[in-house]
Amino acid sequence: MPDGFREEMDRANLLGYRIFYFERSEQGFIPPDRWPRSALACVGSHDTSTLAGWWTGSDIDLRERIGLYDTEGADGQRKLRARQKQQAINLLDSMSMTGVSKEFNETTCAAIHRLVAKTPSRLAAAQMEDLLGVAGQANIPGTVDQHPNWQRKLPVPIEELEASQMFGAVIEAIVQERPRLS
Repeated sequence: MPDGFREEMDRANLLGYRIFYFERSEQGFIPPDRWPRSALACVGSHDTSTLAGWWTGSDIDLRERIGLYDTEGADGQRKLRARQKQQAINLLDSMSMTGVSKEFNETTCAAIHRLVAKTPSRLAAAQMEDLLGVAGQANIPGTVDQHPNWQRKLPVPIEELEASQMFGAVIEAIVQERPRLS
């Protein structure tokens, strides 16, 4: 982003878009209280890995399988991801979010969403794939035939969402940080 662009957006009262995966400094992930107010905060988007895919590295495996990464590139991404995951765990631990593990589970998913919900950003969003712990992403930019972009169905019918343990854990975490205004 060009120098001064974010300041110009603030002056124009335009919201930015802040994605958890990219909110890092050289020290690691940026704590939620340092995220901007003038933004939509989220874990990921339709063009990024789902949280389950990112946490498990299955997004890297897929990119290698369809030829977006060669073996060396995929191995480098796996090493980088292991460091990033540990940085995320360290930040969550520093925020007293206990029970987060290197394995992807409801506690980890809820904690990452809680972190995003804690930001002062005016808006926060969660994508349905993340609420359900889906590993595959809806779209992989730069692909046409290699990936079934926009063709997947969610594994849970809408009528059964509330019965999903992952859905319930994540929604509860978000609601605790961002209660509805009456």
